Amino acid sequence: MMNKLIIFCAGLLLFFITACSTENEVLTPEPFTISGTIENADSALVKLQKRIDGEWVVEDSTVVFENTFDLEGKIALAEMFYLSVDQGRSYIRLFAEPGAEMVISANADSLNKADVQGSPTHLKYEAYNEGMEPFTKRIRALYPKYDLADSLEDKTMEAELDSIYDVIAAERDEYTKSVIYENLDNPLGPYLTTSTYYDDSKLDEMKSILDQFTPAVDSSRYTIRLKKMAAVWSKVAVGQPSIDFTQNDTTGTPVTLSDLQGKYVLIDFWASWCGPCRAENPNVVKLYNELHDKGFEIIGVSFDTKRDNWLEAIKQDSLTWYHVSDLNGWNNEVGKMYAVRAIPHTILLDKEGTIIAKNLRGAELRAKLEELLL
Repeated sequence: MMNKLIIFCAGLLLFFITACSTENEVLTPEPFTISGTIENADSALVKLQKRIDGEWVVEDSTVVFENTFDLEGKIALAEMFYLSVDQGRSYIRLFAEPGAEMVISANADSLNKADVQGSPTHLKYEAYNEGMEPFTKRIRALYPKYDLADSLEDKTMEAELDSIYDVIAAERDEYTKSVIYENLDNPLGPYLTTSTYYDDSKLDEMKSILDQFTPAVDSSRYTIRLKKMAAVWSKVAVGQPSIDFTQNDTTGTPVTLSDLQGKYVLIDFWASWCGPCRAENPNVVKLYNELHDKGFEIIGVSFDTKRDNWLEAIKQDSLTWYHVSDLNGWNNEVGKMYAVRAIPHTILLDKEGTIIAKNLRGAELRAKLEELLL
């Protein structure tokens, strides 16, 4: 069940992760406007933001007056933006286009139900989301069944549910790919590709899609992001030598990956706030206690930003192996070296530092380590 939740959440999470570059042809930005009404938001601050390299970048902001607002920005190609009200957790996700005059009608208490007009790319995105909803509902319907299987410790039932999940996920991914292929000439295609290919497990498939994008999207920051990720993933694929790094541990002492050669090393990317990471920790602790003396080592790389939270999680979960972090969250330098886009994320190295497996958890990780060490 844990692997299924990780995959499902990672797909949602990756809608937020994008990057920019100046390596491609620079297009001239054009203005766009967003105006409309938001009920129950008079005098509230409205922000229009986007995510670049994991950080929020404000495009414009204003105060709602008599339930109306006006925002503007400049972009060269269609981009995803997030419109929030008074720092609320809810937001309107919208695709703006150069030259667009977008109109929004919303209620502050239910921003996710906003009506958005004026951008053909956004309408395509809404249609895609409507098509995704049946898959999302089918997957969510499995959760209580997984809970029951877990409470009964029924491995047969869990395996049957895994098979059902895999079928739904495959159908969902095929649907997404069909929409990507319908949008090879506009930024929606590259944008959806970033959410579908979030690790190197289907690198060749992703490269094939990249090759089919038209020149019209060469300068899209989503296309540029994908090309960068493909280049990095090629360097950190199974069979490649690990990339050496040095980062400070909990006491400020530098720890270097290559110093651990001679052992089988698990690089564990995690964070104190990552529920699936913390849920997996008891399994890893048990493995570490059993196999550490036989040549198994772990180095945890935290995506935390708050030192106290990081240290407290290490203590609570009894994690006695190496721990490093630069406390830069998703901008952790080691995470960027290894193109980590979702956590938990693990990389297993052999005694020479070569990558031999990725994202093994639970029984799979145990089986692999026992094969190597026992």
